[in-house]
Parts: sequence; C-alpha cells; structure tokens
Amino acid sequence: MNLPLQLRRLALLAAVMALLLSCGSAPDPLALFRAGQHDLAHDGLQTLAAQGSIDAQHALATQYYLGLGTPKDFAEASRWFEQAALQGSAPAQVSLGVLYLNGWGVRRDHAQAFGWFQAAADAGSTRALHYLAVITDKLTPNQMTVSRDRVRARLHQSPTR
Repeated sequence: MNLPLQLRRLALLAAVMALLLSCGSAPDPLALFRAGQHDLAHDGLQTLAAQGSIDAQHALATQYYLGLGTPKDFAEASRWFEQAALQGSAPAQVSLGVLYLNGWGVRRDHAQAFGWFQAAADAGSTRALHYLAVITDKLTPNQMTVSRDRVRARLHQSPTR
C-alpha cells in the first residue's frame, strides 16, 4: 500500500516521538515548532515560555498570531510578544508594534507602536525601520519622544533583562 507522503511523514514522526518518550526524552518544542509540527510543539512551548525562554515566547506568540496549531488569538499573541519584547527580542518588538499599529488584540495605539518599532530599530532591526517610516507621520515629535522614552524605561525596568 502506497500511503501519501504526508501520511508516511506523520507515521514516521509518531514512531520517533514514541521512541523518544519511551527513552524518557521528550522532544524539543522549539525543534518541533521549526519543523512545522505546531500541534505537537504547543504545550511544550507554553511551558518553556512561562519559564522565561525568549525563543519559546516568540514561537508561542507566532502560533497565536498566525493560528498555527491553535486558533488565532491576537490578545494571547500580544501577551507573549510583549514578554519576549521586554527581554530584548527585536523581532518580538516589531511584532508587538504591528499589533498596536493595527489594533489587533490590543487597543490601537500609534504611540505604543512607534515606541516598540524604535526599540527594535535601536537593536538593529531593519524591518522596524520600514514601520517607523509608515508611522512617523501619524505622531507629533513630542508623542514620538514620550513613547520612545516609555518603552526604553520599561525595557530597563524589566526584571527579565
């Protein structure tokens, strides 16, 4: 019987996972996420994210943002992007800024978005520069300064940094 490639891959993955579990070794949730096994990664990512793993927080936020292995939930995405952003993750800072820019899962707030985009740009994100160009005409210079300073203060006060 010739099973479609997708089913053979799932069967192989199940066999590997069963073998790992029988050896007392659980699969790495981040590796599962990167391999596209989002359903299998979700619970492990939640555990690692709650323990403070920046990579797990970002991966979990991405799952909620895109609906990978879980229903889309922008509020949960913003929660986990913020946790990673406060630890200095520039990609999470950009993603959090996008949520504020569009009002997805959070109240639309261009000043907050600007602050997160600026933090990411300060960390070297070229993607953040694009968003800064989009948003600067929506704010006064004073709003930009206040927002940038508020986000910087949060980053410096964050107990996880």
